[in-house]
Amino acid sequence: ALIELNLASNALGRDARPLCVALCEYANGRALKVLRLADNALDLEAMEPVLRMVADNTRLKHLDLAWNLIDARAAEALARALEINTTLKRVNLAGNAVGRDGCYALARALTDNTALAALDLSTNRIEEDQHDPGEYLKPDGKVGYRYRTSHFSADSHCHAHGKIVLPP
Repeated sequence: ALIELNLASNALGRDARPLCVALCEYANGRALKVLRLADNALDLEAMEPVLRMVADNTRLKHLDLAWNLIDARAAEALARALEINTTLKRVNLAGNAVGRDGCYALARALTDNTALAALDLSTNRIEEDQHDPGEYLKPDGKVGYRYRTSHFSADSHCHAHGKIVLPP
């Protein structure tokens, strides 16, 4: 049985939705544990079937969506899926445009998701102009932590390594 599928760097683009639908129909209920869709210029519309699969799939352990067109709306959709998923261990969102709102949505989702062990948000566009990033991402681990991951990677704008923190 297929346990790992790597479709990274195939320039699938925004027209990949039919492929994603077929992929998800195949993966549901099968042994697929690793899905790599990095560097394909996938946006929310193309990835929507994948995000629905994440919510329902009980076998997938690693999802790589790095270097795509994931903006705050797509991150919020992924966050909704992560609130339901209980088996995914690693998600790579590096090199996207998750932004502050997407980061907040993911952090909120992780209060309910205790399975996720690694979330990579490095090289994202998490601007510092709206709020102090310390409001929800703090490096010290002493105050206000509602959820911890065993590994959290963020770019220099996040000022965090090892933890995700929500505002009180």
